[in-house]
Amino acid sequence: MGMAWAWASNWSRGAAGARIRAGVLLTALLATVYFGCTQDEGTRPGDEAAPVVEILSPEQPIGQAANISDSVVVVARARDESGIATVEFFRRSQVDSTSRLIPGGRLTSPDSVSDGWSYYSVLWRTGVIANGNYVQVFARAMDLAENQGQSSDLVVRILNTAELRAPVPCFLIDPPGGNIETVFSFSASCTYDNVDPIQELTTRWDFNSDGLWDRDTTESITPLERVSWTFTAPGTYRVKLQVFNTYYDDPGELVTELEVTNVGGDPNPQSEMIRIAGGTYVIGAVNPDGASADELRIHPITVSTFFIEKREVTNALYRRYLNAARDTKAIVFIPPDVVRDTLGNKMIDFNTTKIFFDVEEEADSFRVSPGFEDHPVTGVSWAGATAYSLFFGLRLPTEREWEIAARADSSLWRYPRGRNIDPSAYNYFQSGDPYDEGTTPTGFYDGTVREGYATLSGASPWGVEDLSGNVAEWVRDWFEPDYALNPPPNYQGPPSSPEGFKSVRGGSYLSGPSGLRVTNREATHLTTMSPQIGFRTAYTFF
Repeated sequence: MGMAWAWASNWSRGAAGARIRAGVLLTALLATVYFGCTQDEGTRPGDEAAPVVEILSPEQPIGQAANISDSVVVVARARDESGIATVEFFRRSQVDSTSRLIPGGRLTSPDSVSDGWSYYSVLWRTGVIANGNYVQVFARAMDLAENQGQSSDLVVRILNTAELRAPVPCFLIDPPGGNIETVFSFSASCTYDNVDPIQELTTRWDFNSDGLWDRDTTESITPLERVSWTFTAPGTYRVKLQVFNTYYDDPGELVTELEVTNVGGDPNPQSEMIRIAGGTYVIGAVNPDGASADELRIHPITVSTFFIEKREVTNALYRRYLNAARDTKAIVFIPPDVVRDTLGNKMIDFNTTKIFFDVEEEADSFRVSPGFEDHPVTGVSWAGATAYSLFFGLRLPTEREWEIAARADSSLWRYPRGRNIDPSAYNYFQSGDPYDEGTTPTGFYDGTVREGYATLSGASPWGVEDLSGNVAEWVRDWFEPDYALNPPPNYQGPPSSPEGFKSVRGGSYLSGPSGLRVTNREATHLTTMSPQIGFRTAYTFF
């Protein structure tokens, strides 16, 4: 028993000592592993510092956004003592604040390393983003210890090349017409640009058609600012506006005509005028027989009540105007044969008219060939017809007013007196009247026997004469190949014609029956001075 107990006791003490020794060894092993690793790292604590990240390119101007077109290389750099694992490039929309990874923008390897910095770049294609949007771009870096750092935001404005364009100019004139004492106000506040706000656009203005900028961009006038101008002479002025934005080289341009009359501006007709009732009328060739494509866009037009001259302006009337305009310096006359308006446009060709300048007659130097006093004036350009009209506070009729005066609401009529032509009612080629080789006196076709020739009245339903044949007539409008559908009331045609063509209506003594139709339209350059073209005047009644 004693020996057995003694052995057991010794075993028990030995086992306990073994457990103690094992515990000491385990503790020592763990200490060796822990402190041994720490000593390998220089006995520093764990890495908890975030990487430093900066966007280097594109550079953002101070206080402004960087403009980005189509694609751009975004360059960032990052550094961290434990090393950079990844760098990611993001964009954030200012509309919804959602951050999106730029395609191809997660990078694990730098482009280069220098002075402790790792440099990364990504090509960012911006074509999917609409022009004018502002976007924030930033970079995010993660180090080997999974700490994250983020750069400041780079603010950019998207200006993709395919969508870049000039502003769309627009301006209003108040009042829309006046005389040389009127102070006109011009407002371009209806101008539009798809990127820049209107207050960042700049304008320049040419009011008097001389090619010089009366208000230039050096004045930094925005479309929101009204500008004023007074004209020193009557005339038809082509007011030009150009608008510039901040990102496109070429301006948007708009030209609109403005008529400025003589002092007072009250209509002063020189012969009998016919009142045309305001209302809505159908315009265009309802009957397509003989009609060309530019006549067939049938449409209604609403006009205010207006007055139109009963007959064409005669040589005697135009001669009287030339003498009066010369004396008041409303025209520029260089003897013996140059007459220009105040804008320098040639007004009359003395080789294609019956008016001439008599160098031996001082009191009344412009004269008419005997026997042609009551014939319609010819050889007058569009500017010459307009200058005459403005001198007396009048204007040329619009193309649609002319057609309304020619047939009223008789939309099936092709001629002023009905559907069919009658050679005894109009002066046209080989119609058989005593003046078949040229013009007749105005009002010749009045239903009486004239010089042994029995005439029929060629007047329109309103009583307007000489609308078909004799001479074709200038109207106010620029020529448009297709009639505009749904035009606004008192539509005056397009604002300009790139080719410089005005509309001429009515046909002449050299036209065939088709040319005399009330819907027939001719495009003639505004500088033309033809022996077959004259005009008549009109004014609006308010």
